[in-house]
Amino acid sequence: MNQSILYWKWDEKVFEGNTLAVLLDDMLKRSSFKMLYVSFHHISRPYDDKELYEAIEYTVGRLAEDGRKLLLDVDARNEYAAFHKEYPDTEALRIMFHEGTLDGCGRGSVVAPNPKCGRVGRGYKQTSPKEIAGAWCFEKTGACTYDSATLRPVSVKVEAGTEETRFEADGGAENAGKRFVIAASYAANLPDVFSENIYPFYEKALRFYKDLPLGGVANDEWGFDLILDYEERDGVYSVSSFPLTSAFRARFEREYGYDVGERLLGFAYAPAGAEGQAYRVINDYLALFRKLMRENNDWFYEKGKEIFGRDAFIGVHSTYWGDPYDFGMDILHNAVDWWEVKRDYAQTDEFCIYPIRLALMHKWSSPYWYNMWYSGNTQQLHTYFEETWKNVRFGGRTHYLGYECPNEGGVVKLKNRGGLEDVEQMERGVSLIDGAVKSRPASSLLILFGMEAATNWLYAYNGPRIVRGEGRLKELLRFANGIFQNFNCDLAPSSEISNGSLRLRGGKPVYGSQEYDAVIYISCEFLRPETADYLLRYAAAGGRLAVMGKAELLADGTDAKETFARLKAAAGYYSPELLSPAETIRLMQEWEVPSNRLEGGCVYQDGTVVFTADAVLPRENYFTVSAEENGCRLEFEGNDYLIADFKNRRFCCGEGSRLKIDGVTWNTESGKWEGRRDEEEKFGRAYPGTGAGSGNLQTN
Repeated sequence: MNQSILYWKWDEKVFEGNTLAVLLDDMLKRSSFKMLYVSFHHISRPYDDKELYEAIEYTVGRLAEDGRKLLLDVDARNEYAAFHKEYPDTEALRIMFHEGTLDGCGRGSVVAPNPKCGRVGRGYKQTSPKEIAGAWCFEKTGACTYDSATLRPVSVKVEAGTEETRFEADGGAENAGKRFVIAASYAANLPDVFSENIYPFYEKALRFYKDLPLGGVANDEWGFDLILDYEERDGVYSVSSFPLTSAFRARFEREYGYDVGERLLGFAYAPAGAEGQAYRVINDYLALFRKLMRENNDWFYEKGKEIFGRDAFIGVHSTYWGDPYDFGMDILHNAVDWWEVKRDYAQTDEFCIYPIRLALMHKWSSPYWYNMWYSGNTQQLHTYFEETWKNVRFGGRTHYLGYECPNEGGVVKLKNRGGLEDVEQMERGVSLIDGAVKSRPASSLLILFGMEAATNWLYAYNGPRIVRGEGRLKELLRFANGIFQNFNCDLAPSSEISNGSLRLRGGKPVYGSQEYDAVIYISCEFLRPETADYLLRYAAAGGRLAVMGKAELLADGTDAKETFARLKAAAGYYSPELLSPAETIRLMQEWEVPSNRLEGGCVYQDGTVVFTADAVLPRENYFTVSAEENGCRLEFEGNDYLIADFKNRRFCCGEGSRLKIDGVTWNTESGKWEGRRDEEEKFGRAYPGTGAGSGNLQTN
């Protein structure tokens, strides 16, 4: 069932007088959303604050009077003070690198601004370094390589100030002129999400609300909060700090048999001629980072269901940075765990590309997927109309941000005059077809990318800094999105093979509810043996496999040439470079892989076709369809949507529509076919009325 979700970010004013009651009454009177999501980005109160609890309790009760539910944001990352008090020795540490050149006496210094660490609004402040995690000097041989024979330790003296810190390195006269690198550790004023202590602490926060009949619980953009670099130019941000806590180091050594803390230099520089050593450290680090994020999210999903009931809605999205291609920030926020975050309803946000939205829907076999939308910084209400009707075409719905969103200028305040009314008008139109389609969009093509090559910053970004708008992740997102303009496809990482989610059944790749007819493997460097084995087995079973890229190293830094040569030989098509989306589509057409697309329409797994208008209005968006599918010729003109279920011989369309099938017109007023009595036998009737949830498609 479509939950129809409206988002409201509270601030302190909801505690003033009768403000909360007035705003709730306003929202309820002007909308029919089934679920209200409330979060506390702009409130600096602990979860057990008495006034906060009373406000939440009142909201739950007021919503219940109208048959609605509250989706409550309960986020342990907001609770640093309480966590630190209970676990004072468990700290969320990040590593930052500072470097310079030793002078003729073997001494050097660098002054660095103290980074702002912590949760915005919750202990977010400039922090001086807690300790030196490592310090070295060497002779550079390239942008991020060094001569390992020249590597030596250096001693470091720290002079910490309120706003900046001076680091003085001493390598001795024998190391004069070398490059020095200092790894400084900063406490992030956050609970350590890598620590086992996060779970009992988080459970107490969830159980604090157990007596409230919530619709569900959520955390937004779960991860290890970033420290953005101070340097910014033309809206370009970068991140060059790396989560590394004592809990992470201990788990890492158990998993991989070595101490990542002793190999920190590999985060920033690789030994020339043995680059694989550094690449391996980063690949192992990110694999564990992603695994721990999955464990966090799996725990939250199961604990939320345990406390609030198996039907509780668990939200929201893991995708973090709101740009269709610039998701590089996620690498050091959640290790790009988007496909591993367990949900009943797949959830994304902002401009996340459709090949990801569909892949998540298929993995979790979701009845719908939700994309949180806030106008993409345009402040234009019509973007909600465009987003929502396109989402409907591809099996999705919109999570509307927001009723109010204080202190965030790029978000439309839907409570403003006309905003909520327009969205409500559109949502009522969408609700008429809720339940009408029992299937999911069909994607016959899987684009599989190597997670390691896309996220290993030393390889993908040529250094220890992830810069927004750069990197290999951007390239592969552009590639997938380009194909999706005319061809349904799912995008998933090779890590979904490693964790067992992507399987072979009858010789075909299967991902949740979706079976694929072809696979394109891209971003191949740092190939994992299990990925190679999977693709070789698929090719041996007659699968249509295209490989685009090169791989010289395996994920563990050893030679990949023999393994990759076997993979190239097995592929039905190989190119050392990524083809253009147009060239790739032509290859898929040659292989007779279905596009599952018609102009303005999407073919679903059961053969149903969903067409929607390219909307500029909440309702009554006029569009036309002229298409042939399943042996029937469709001619349509009307508003908003057309759904044709050929298997069950049913259809539905928006108000004011005219539909012809094989030249025979359906009369929306009489509810009959005009001109041929046998048409009803051939295609069936439309069912007038508004009860789409019954499973019978209707005219509305």
